Amino acid sequence: MLFNMLLQWSLPGTGGPTPEASSGELQHPAMPNVEVMTGSSVVSSTMVMAKLPFKAAEAQAGQPVMFRRQEENWLRVTELKGERRTFAYVIRQRL
Repeated sequence: MLFNMLLQWSLPGTGGPTPEASSGELQHPAMPNVEVMTGSSVVSSTMVMAKLPFKAAEAQAGQPVMFRRQEENWLRVTELKGERRTFAYVIRQRL
């Protein structure tokens, strides 16, 4: 029952939140800037439409990603709206 309530809450037209902002405008997915990096140098830069930063990185890489540690080749995702947060990812390697 709780699952059904949550599902209804998230569906448009069911009494839950709508995709409209308080100003009446539709909310669109963010278009973060995704940069392919080698060390501290930018190799390429692209804007990708995605709701989440890691989804933008995966769209650019075409493969699953994970957070960067100290890898030489990586992806930098910068949100262009709001707080301008930056995220660092690498392509996930298979074990």
